[in-house]
Amino acid sequence: MKNVLLFLFVILQIQAYSQNEVAHIRNVSHQQFVKKKKKGWDADAGVIPSLTIGGTTSASTNTETSNKIIDEKKESHWQSGQPYPTNFMTRPDQNILINHLNTKSQYTASNISTPKNATDGNPNSTAANLKPKNGEVFLELFFQKPQTLISVALRAGNVTQPIEVFIKENNQLRNIGKYNKSDDHQILRFPAKSKNVNSIVIKSKGGFSLWEIAALESAPKEWAMVDLGKIQNVGWVDTRHWAGEKTAVSSALLVSKDGKNWTKIKDLDPNALQTVTTIINPSVHARYIKLEHGVAEKDWGSVFIWEFDVYDEYGPYGQMPPAKMNPNTFKEMLGVNGIWGWGFEKYSDLVPQGRGADLFEKISSHARNYHFLMWDVMDPDNAPDYVKMAEGKGTETNWWLDWDREYKEWTEGKMKLQTSIQFRDIPKEQWNNPYESAYKFGYLFAQHFGPTSGNGLVEAIEAGNEPWYYEADFYKKILHGMTRGIKEADPKITVLPCALQAAFPANEYEGQFKNYIGARVTPEVKDYLDAINTHLTPWSYNEKGEQIATHPEHPYNGTRAILNIIRFRNQNLPKLPIYVSEWGWDSDGGNEECIHGECVSEKAQALYAVRGALMLARTGVDRATWYFFANENKESSLFTRSGLVSSLTTDFNIKQAYVAWKAMLHHIGDKHFLKVIREDNEAWVYLLGNKNGTATHIVAWRPIDANNNTSTNIDFQTIFKPKKAWKLEGKNETGEPTLTPSFKKGKVSMEVSAVPVVMEVE
Repeated sequence: MKNVLLFLFVILQIQAYSQNEVAHIRNVSHQQFVKKKKKGWDADAGVIPSLTIGGTTSASTNTETSNKIIDEKKESHWQSGQPYPTNFMTRPDQNILINHLNTKSQYTASNISTPKNATDGNPNSTAANLKPKNGEVFLELFFQKPQTLISVALRAGNVTQPIEVFIKENNQLRNIGKYNKSDDHQILRFPAKSKNVNSIVIKSKGGFSLWEIAALESAPKEWAMVDLGKIQNVGWVDTRHWAGEKTAVSSALLVSKDGKNWTKIKDLDPNALQTVTTIINPSVHARYIKLEHGVAEKDWGSVFIWEFDVYDEYGPYGQMPPAKMNPNTFKEMLGVNGIWGWGFEKYSDLVPQGRGADLFEKISSHARNYHFLMWDVMDPDNAPDYVKMAEGKGTETNWWLDWDREYKEWTEGKMKLQTSIQFRDIPKEQWNNPYESAYKFGYLFAQHFGPTSGNGLVEAIEAGNEPWYYEADFYKKILHGMTRGIKEADPKITVLPCALQAAFPANEYEGQFKNYIGARVTPEVKDYLDAINTHLTPWSYNEKGEQIATHPEHPYNGTRAILNIIRFRNQNLPKLPIYVSEWGWDSDGGNEECIHGECVSEKAQALYAVRGALMLARTGVDRATWYFFANENKESSLFTRSGLVSSLTTDFNIKQAYVAWKAMLHHIGDKHFLKVIREDNEAWVYLLGNKNGTATHIVAWRPIDANNNTSTNIDFQTIFKPKKAWKLEGKNETGEPTLTPSFKKGKVSMEVSAVPVVMEVE
């Protein structure tokens, strides 16, 4: 999910590729899911279905198209009718004066015939005729209690003298407009903008016909709603509710048990373009969910609602799984994404000592490289000649290229090498025989780089990074061929598919980022896979629908999509590890600013790097490979500031996140996650220890934004007494010593903040 900067070679000065664009889209499957667990292979095992599936819809207008708000297509929408210029006059839910003149106590007039005609809601029906009394025509419409008004509308005919329009506030008349002879038979609206109207008054020196008088107490409401079919527990509502360009003045989310009595949950921004998540805390019991727009005073303007998804309080990601001991230590779990030459634009054995692989092996058990298929062959159907390459004669594409030389430098230390075979940018039409060609490439690659008959430089291979521009059926041919070829050449290499997600099936048929695991990993390849591969992005959307980065524990941070992958794995491939091959945050630091919308502070990146690693270890993830080792040599934009160090431009300055990771590994690098002590809104507290289950450390923090400097005092029960404590903020490679929490009668009392604290215990 990243813009991968390829630091290419001085000799050919090849231009950098831009890999991986991102769309964060909340959708539901086109299939009718049920929550009951299926037996056998279940492509949708990871999905938490929206409660709207199987629901029915209705709307204030154009009900026949309201089903589009739950059709799982993010680009389709319901469009309302047009209240202005005249339609609001016919609507009892908008025009508060409909039938007002049917009751004599609600008005007084000089001389009026058939008064009900003037408030029947039809400006084209028979008019009420008003004649002078004592030289003046007047009509006053009373309200039983002070009324809010935003406008009064009038259609009159046979006008001989100007008609003055007033509102009465605290028994004082205020003129809001004039209907002249030249306006005869037109509908005019007069702004009132008052919260305390006792009555509406019209006066004239001459008689006239009053075709209709109408009034609005607020912007006309247009709405669409979903009937879930029964009362459900509702705690999470995703809406794509953009109302159109300046066509709505308000938007609101409402819920109801009976469709009659409504509770407003939240006011929304009608100009939000992307999906907006509303968390209802505490959750409510509701059957009906309504989104209501207040329409701007704009003739022929209509509003839109695009999509509804409704969940319980855990949303589309679901609950955290039961905690189990992670068989991997933190050092074994953590890795980093690199690139040829580690950013120096030359072979890694020419990189200054202490840089490149030397620097990152201090915090990583493995490194991941983006290995472009087209660097090795000119056509994907051609067979790579790695024997020739090993003889120093380059590849078919690049005469100078020697992967053995490059990869030897990566693995001379303690890091293992995971390669992601990149072919997303190859047009589909270039693959004449995708299955056979992928098999051939995979076989020859594993034969050369694998441990059985090759040089053993590569420990894991991914069949693609993000080939999202291939439809599922085409990618599956490549996946099947490549994974089979790899395994038949060397069964000892770890084989993975491309990076996929298990939460949102609709990504496969909406938009360009097609990455649903249920469509791309099928039983025919399960025997060739050794791990599942996924990327996690730390984003959510704010109230304006803008994509932002949030802390990893945030209920709708994209990191939680790991939970869907876990459910898919547990159902279909229960013995397979899970590799998170890309995750991380963009940040300031290293003398490079980060100013795009997904940026966090340097401190935040450091805290989230530690807290995110702890969270992933707790979920049972086997590998978590940070994206990216360094910032890119570009202006601030998505993924260019995700490095643990700065870019080549600023000499790869160390950022706080690198230091924080090093401090974490200093204390708990050889330790395992053991169990959850506490995991709530106030604090997350984990027990860590040795592979035999012996507890050695406790780590605690508040699951809040890193820039929230508040702290709180907590207690938790444990038999383990803290001996020493350190903060992991990225200021010191061994952590920052802090006050040891108190321990009394099996209870630890301590102060927690956004900064994780690790405690050695006995």
